[in-house]
Amino acid sequence: MLRAGAARVDITPSPGEAIPGQWLERRAVGVRDALFATALVLESEGRRAGLVSCDVLSLRNRTVHRVRAEADSRLGIPPERLLLHGTHTHTGPPLSDALGTAIDEAWVLRVDDAIAQALHAAAAALQPASIAWHSLLAPGLAFPRRYHFVDGSVRMHPAGDDPGLLRPEGVPDEGLTAMGVFGESGAPIALVASFACHPVCIGSAVEYSADYPGALREGLWALWGKEAQVLYLNGFSADVGPDDVDDSRCGYGEEGLRYLGSELAARVTPGLRQARKAPEVVIEGSLVRTPLEVRQPAAEALESARRALPGDLAEIPQDVVLLKARELLLLEREVQEQPVIDAEITLLRIGDGLIVGWPGEIFSAYGRRIRRLSPLRHTMPVALANGCHGYVPTPEAFGGGGYETWLCRSSKLEPRAGDKLLLATRDAMAAMRQRL
Repeated sequence: MLRAGAARVDITPSPGEAIPGQWLERRAVGVRDALFATALVLESEGRRAGLVSCDVLSLRNRTVHRVRAEADSRLGIPPERLLLHGTHTHTGPPLSDALGTAIDEAWVLRVDDAIAQALHAAAAALQPASIAWHSLLAPGLAFPRRYHFVDGSVRMHPAGDDPGLLRPEGVPDEGLTAMGVFGESGAPIALVASFACHPVCIGSAVEYSADYPGALREGLWALWGKEAQVLYLNGFSADVGPDDVDDSRCGYGEEGLRYLGSELAARVTPGLRQARKAPEVVIEGSLVRTPLEVRQPAAEALESARRALPGDLAEIPQDVVLLKARELLLLEREVQEQPVIDAEITLLRIGDGLIVGWPGEIFSAYGRRIRRLSPLRHTMPVALANGCHGYVPTPEAFGGGGYETWLCRSSKLEPRAGDKLLLATRDAMAAMRQRL
C-alpha cells in the first residue's frame, strides 16, 4: 500500500536582497508572490522516495550533498530515490554567484534548512494514498528563444520586426506531464506538474517572484484547493521561453505570466481528474554517473581577460565586457582543479511514470528524445535536477554560437556533453525496460 506526505516551507527573502538571473546585479524592492521549497515523500513496499521543488534559479551542488546525507540517515530516502530541483525562476533568492550577482552564503544555508524541514514535515505526514499520471501535448505555450540572423549569428529574444531575423532554431518540447497524489478521501495531497519553458515572464523586474511556476501553483490551487501541495519540475528548457513574437498573450510581463500559468493548470486538470488512481505502485531509483570534460579557455582569450582585469577577482564588476573577462579567469581556476565533472543522471520510477533528471540547463531536443526512448507511458525530463553544471546545448548549437554557448562558468561543458548524457540515459532506460 502506498503512503504519501507533502509539505512546503516559505523561502521568500525580504526586499533589499540580491536577485540573480541577469547579467548585472539587481536588488529587490518588493515581493510579487511567495517563494517555497515544497517536498513530497512517497513510501511503497518499504521503499521511500522524495521530490523537492524550490523556487530558485538553481540549487547549489553542495546543497544536494547536504540534503542527501540528511534524507538518507534520518528519513530513509537514499540518494538514488531523491530528486532536488530548482524551478529556474530568475527572480528568486541570492543562491547564484554567476555573472554579476554575488552569492549570499547565509541564504544558501537557509534554503538547505528549508528543504530539510519540508522533507521532514512531508515524511511526518505520511498517509494512505493513490497516484494518477496524465500526459498530453500543450502547444502554443513555449517557443524557441534562439534565432538565426542573416549575418550568420544566432541570438536570443529577438524583436519580431528585426529586419535581420531569419528563422528560429530548435523546436519546443510540448509535453505536459502531471502526477496527482490523492488521500483516502480523494482530495489531493500533492500535484506534480512538468513542462519545458524558461521562467522569465517577469523579465528584469526587481520583485521576488516564482514567475509562471507560481502562477501555475495558484491556478492549481484555484481548481483543486489550497490543501494540495504543488511541485513544479521544469523540463529541458534552456533554448525555449514564453516569448512568441507573433502573439502578445505569450511573452513577458504580468499578462504573459498569468496566461502561461493558468493555461498549464487548466490544460492538465481534466485529464488528471479522470486518470486511474493506483493505490499500489513500484518505486525504483538509480543514479548514473557520466564523466564530462570542461572546456579550456584559449590562451589568447585568457591574456586579453588578464589585461582587462589585472587586479583581484573578488570584486564583481557591473559591466558586461568585464564580467565576461572575470568569468574566463575564474573558469581557468576551475578547470585546473576539476578538468572532468562526474555528472549524475537521476532516474526515478513511480508506478507508470518515470522522472529523468539531468543536472544543468538542457536544450529541449534532449527532452523530446528522452520521451521517445522511455520505457514507461508517462515521462518527465527534468532539468536542474540534483545540482547544476551549466548549459548543455546540442553540438549543432555551438556552430551558431550565442549566449548559451559562450564559455563561462555557467556554460563550460564539452560540446558532446548532451549526447553523452543521452547515451547513458538510454542505456539506463533499456536496463529498466528489461526489469518491467
